[in-house]
Amino acid sequence: MALLIMFLHFSYRAEIANSGLTAERLREICVGAGLCSGGRLESMLLMMRATGFLERVEESDRRVRRYVPTAKLIAMHRARHQQVLEALDILRGENDLVRISASDQNAFYPRFVTAMGSGFLAGYRIVDAAPELKKMVDRDTGLPLMMCVLLASPDYAGLVPEAMRPTSVAGLAQRFDVSRIHVRSVLREAETTGFIIRRGDTEPVTALPPLINAMENFFASAFVMGESCAHIALTQEA
Repeated sequence: MALLIMFLHFSYRAEIANSGLTAERLREICVGAGLCSGGRLESMLLMMRATGFLERVEESDRRVRRYVPTAKLIAMHRARHQQVLEALDILRGENDLVRISASDQNAFYPRFVTAMGSGFLAGYRIVDAAPELKKMVDRDTGLPLMMCVLLASPDYAGLVPEAMRPTSVAGLAQRFDVSRIHVRSVLREAETTGFIIRRGDTEPVTALPPLINAMENFFASAFVMGESCAHIALTQEA
């Protein structure tokens, strides 16, 4: 959702009627892509305004509801993508993407976001590289829960602090501010799918090879998308 909001924001052109981030355009994309219903979108817009992530822009045509992301949302979204660029620089053995994106004197970040949004509208979905994860992605906090389980596996546990990889029901519920009932529900579905082994609420969850393979494919797809969009942004700047 945040990506689409930023994408529409950067697409604003004063000379084009109804361009930019409007409720109508966002609803058309979200409902068309099956992300959420129109009613849920309206609730999210209200929540994002109430929490200081969006502001309403007055228009001469009152039928048009235009919004702009606040500095709070822009900073949060940019920091998130900065982490993606840092990971890409590590893979590429360079630091060009972080350096260029961090500069306020160029348009790399808007072009990077625009390329990602365009890819989404063209039908690219990161999860298509790991279709077995789609049920988890559709669940609230499903993917983050699986990520914690992955990071607790032997191949990854040494790469991140323990606080980032809780696997007990209580630890996962606290980490993502959801109920234990919800965590149990997601874990039961993951167990049924053959992703994990559960031994009780207080014991760590064990990631099985199908989950590890699916998560690795998912993140490989994400990095391919990020690399492609970064290349587009750099090419446009050249």
